[in-house]
Amino acid sequence: MRVVVERSGGFAGLVRRGEADSSQLDEATARQLRALVADAEGAGAAAPAGRRDGFCYEVTLEDPDDDGGDGDGGDGAAASGAPGLRRVVLREGSLPVGARQLLEGLLR
Repeated sequence: MRVVVERSGGFAGLVRRGEADSSQLDEATARQLRALVADAEGAGAAAPAGRRDGFCYEVTLEDPDDDGGDGDGGDGAAASGAPGLRRVVLREGSLPVGARQLLEGLLR
């Protein structure tokens, strides 16, 4: 599995990007990332809007063991539809508990 996290927005509008592959992730972290993406896909367009000047996280999972799901990408973003490739957009202010720490850890 390969994960790419891109954080944008905030007051200054800076963009940060981080990547990791399965050799750099422990199994618990990989499981949390898969669950975070699956939950965001399940929330779809019903996910609450983020807050003004908040960060926006785009999370892309490339996992050959995954069928890509059939969600719409969370927060209304379109999912790739490609097998093994899942992409969601998560907004600060509507992140699940612990998600920010997980995502920020991948940006280091």
